Amino acid sequence: MGNTYCLYKNKKYSYEYEEDMIKLISHEKEKDFENYVDMMGNVADNLFSKLVSPDELDLICSEEHEFKYKDKYFVSARSINKEMAEKNSVILLTLNENTAKKFNFKKIEQFVFEKEVSLNDITELLITRRPLPPFEDREIERIVIPQNRIKKYIKKYSYKKVHKVDRKYCIYNGKKYYFESAEKMVEIISNEYEEGFKNYLQITGEVSKDFFSRRVSIDELDKIYLEKYKVKYKDMYFGILVFKGNIIINNKVTLFTNDRKISKEFDFRKLGQFGFEKDISFDDIQELIITRQPLEGYENKFKNAETKKVIKSKGEIREHIKEYLKIEVPM
Repeated sequence: MGNTYCLYKNKKYSYEYEEDMIKLISHEKEKDFENYVDMMGNVADNLFSKLVSPDELDLICSEEHEFKYKDKYFVSARSINKEMAEKNSVILLTLNENTAKKFNFKKIEQFVFEKEVSLNDITELLITRRPLPPFEDREIERIVIPQNRIKKYIKKYSYKKVHKVDRKYCIYNGKKYYFESAEKMVEIISNEYEEGFKNYLQITGEVSKDFFSRRVSIDELDKIYLEKYKVKYKDMYFGILVFKGNIIINNKVTLFTNDRKISKEFDFRKLGQFGFEKDISFDDIQELIITRQPLEGYENKFKNAETKKVIKSKGEIREHIKEYLKIEVPM
């Protein structure tokens, strides 16, 4: 399964056609963006839009994912999500009865066949980007993710769509960075060019124009830790979720828990296989707690990483949420 988006100044946006213009849609208040107005005239508080001409866009395209299994490409029967990486499997889909028989797929309904296979049996992931009008004259772009990077791609792709508000950071030369493990080193990542940094190489193999990175040894770091956000609601503490780069949507936030008993007590709905969620008004949050704790595997070296901060002011809570969203996690 794929998705459709447009590129404007090297950034992805959802979009809508509005006569001969394109309406860019963002969850962030960006320069020249105004509050989004839907077809019924309703004004959104936490959704923003900007009208641009097609000539101002870099591209409009659809992006599809196909998994190579026994020398044949299949789409996934489910959208790419973190459960694929957690279960180390993907449910493949075909509408061809002969193909289904050949590869031992199970019939789900008329002309629909599925099979769950291990990611270890997927030899590559093919990303196909098809230009859409008015860019249909451009070439189709195909990117191959090799087997040893498929799970990492799935995790990062899923993270971009929805994830809990927690993230690993390091402090290098007194500055806070997102980072990725790189063998016995770490790759620190910045959205600004800094001395000694190079353009970040994305998991797709593309060179990022917007992110820069540098590899450093663990010994060069000041600190390394996991930062978690939890909010107090009805005298209980819950995680909160990010949806497509936004936390507060129409003055609501989405709480998260893995505890089945608590989910029933507070009337949560099921989220995937392992969690439960509930939308509440931002105004019903009693406080925000930000904790820093040593990252697993680095506890002995960075014992001083553990801290706890309690924020009760609604204005300060909003500011901390905005600050969290500023640090993007690149693909």
